[in-house]
Amino acid sequence: MMLNVEPHEYFGVLSRANGIRIAIHPPEVAPNPHRYGVTIIPGQHNQIKITKTSIEQTPRPYTQCLNDDQTLHFIHEHFYIDTDNKPVIGYSYTYLLCRKHCIQSMMLKECQCVDDYVLDAPVCSFVDTKHSKNNTACAKNIRQMLIANESCRVCLPRCKRVKYHMSTSQSIWPSLTFFGHLLMYFIKTFSSSPWSWLEGGLIGVCQRANVCNENAFFMGTLLQDDRFKMALLEEFKAKITSVTISFDSMEVTKAEESPKYHWQNLLSNIGGTSGLWLGMSLLTIFELIEFIWYLIHREHLVCKLVYKVYNSLRNKRKGET
Repeated sequence: MMLNVEPHEYFGVLSRANGIRIAIHPPEVAPNPHRYGVTIIPGQHNQIKITKTSIEQTPRPYTQCLNDDQTLHFIHEHFYIDTDNKPVIGYSYTYLLCRKHCIQSMMLKECQCVDDYVLDAPVCSFVDTKHSKNNTACAKNIRQMLIANESCRVCLPRCKRVKYHMSTSQSIWPSLTFFGHLLMYFIKTFSSSPWSWLEGGLIGVCQRANVCNENAFFMGTLLQDDRFKMALLEEFKAKITSVTISFDSMEVTKAEESPKYHWQNLLSNIGGTSGLWLGMSLLTIFELIEFIWYLIHREHLVCKLVYKVYNSLRNKRKGET
């Protein structure tokens, strides 16, 4: 696919570079191109190969993560729920989305604005206006404080999640020989406005290349001018990029976590060690318990009999006196 980066739409001080950020994610998971995306720039053909990894961790007490039931309970407890019993965040629960929601909720409480679109709330203004004041300093302080104090510890990753890993390769695009075919494609596909992506259209390119003449309005004449074609190619490379996204392999890498040591292993090890060093087995242990109980019960009976004989002799002596 071909993408237009539209550099004329960028803000001066906020836009340090031209390009597009691409992130691959499951449809139910909120995109996070800032953290998990790759950047592509105009004038290149970008080949993106993706591989899928499925991660399954064991829940508590082995790993600090949330299974599906715990995730649903967590959403009901910590996120706003609408009338359809769905979280208003609109996406499936993830650790990063939980962190964002936590930070934005605190920011909304302290600064009366947010700097992300996780919550439906006023966005912090970068400048002082008649209707709003500059809240970026307050929002920045809240974010830094929460990150430094490792707040939002209630957020935990899901035990089952899917990740896509991307590998990229680039080449210069388009080549001079292919550019002519690309222009014909634009003319045939976008016959009503094939040059809408150009600032000022063909005449604007013509004027910037200083090749305008009385025949400037005739397409055939312009496309035969080498200087115009080179100027048009430079304009194209400055605005348009090409991307191909495909799976590197249809195989899915599955990372599954399981306990290394179960309580059954503990009992087996205790029994094996006892049998090796003490010659004991489970049957011997029960016999030992039975023998101890027999001794205790026997001693109890003996003591009881001695006490009874003692009382009998004492009563007899009292009767004689």
